Amino acid sequence: MALLHFNLHTTDIIWIVFAVALTSVCIFRLWVHRASEFPGPFLCRLTGLPVLYHAWRGDLPRYLHALHKEYGDFVRYSPNHVSIRNSDVWEGNSGYLDSLKRWLQTNHRPDIYGFHKNVSKFEGTYAPFRIARGFTSTWNTSDVESHRAKRKLLNKCFSEQALDGYSESITVHVDKFMEQLFQAYSAQESRTRDPINFAYKSDVVAREIITSLVSGQTWGFQTADTETTNLLANIRAFERKLYMVHLKPLYGSILV
Repeated sequence: MALLHFNLHTTDIIWIVFAVALTSVCIFRLWVHRASEFPGPFLCRLTGLPVLYHAWRGDLPRYLHALHKEYGDFVRYSPNHVSIRNSDVWEGNSGYLDSLKRWLQTNHRPDIYGFHKNVSKFEGTYAPFRIARGFTSTWNTSDVESHRAKRKLLNKCFSEQALDGYSESITVHVDKFMEQLFQAYSAQESRTRDPINFAYKSDVVAREIITSLVSGQTWGFQTADTETTNLLANIRAFERKLYMVHLKPLYGSILV
C-alpha cells in the first residue's frame, strides 16, 4: 500500500484557503444568494467592480439603461443590488417581483425608496453623504420624520413670492450661458465651429445658480478661468468619490 505524503508550506495552505473561500463566495453569489433569481451580467452577479468602474467613468445611468434594455425591468447589476426600471411593476404580477417582496419580508428591510406609504430610504445609501458629523439635510437624511420637518422649513423658500425674488439672479446666469452659446457660432455659418458639451455646460450654469442662491455670491464658474476650472475639477472629483462610496461603502473605508 503506497502512501502519498505532501509537504505543504504555510504559503501553500494560505493559497488553498484563499481559493476555497473565493470559490465558495462565487458559488454563493451565483446560485444561493437571495438575489440570484434576478437576471444580470455574469461579472456583475459576482462582483461590484463593474459598478465602481462605471461610477468612476460617470456613465452608470447609461450603463444601467443598456442593462435594462437587455434584461428587462429587473436587473441585478451588483451582488447585493437590483435595479427596477419601471415603478408600475411594483403593483403588477411578476415572478421577480414576488421574489423581491419575499426577500424584503424575510429580512425585515423596506429599503426601497419611492413615493408610496411605508417606503423608506436605505440608510447605507445616504450615510456616506453626511460629510459633517451629526449634520443632516433633506438630501442625505434617511429618517422620515426628520425629512418631513426639514422639508416643512424649506417650503417657505419655494413660495411664489420667494421664487419671484430669485428670478433676477437666475436670469443673469442664464443670459451668460446663452451669450457663450451664441459666441460659439461663426457669423457666416449656422452651426458651431467646435462641438459643445451641453452636459458639462448645463452642469456649470446649474452650479453657478445654486451657489449664488445659497451663498449670495457668484463663484465665476462660467468664466472658465484657470482657478474656477480647477475648483470645478476638484468638486467633480470629490463628488465622484462620494458616488462610488455610496455604491460600495467598503471602498470608502479603504480610501479614508
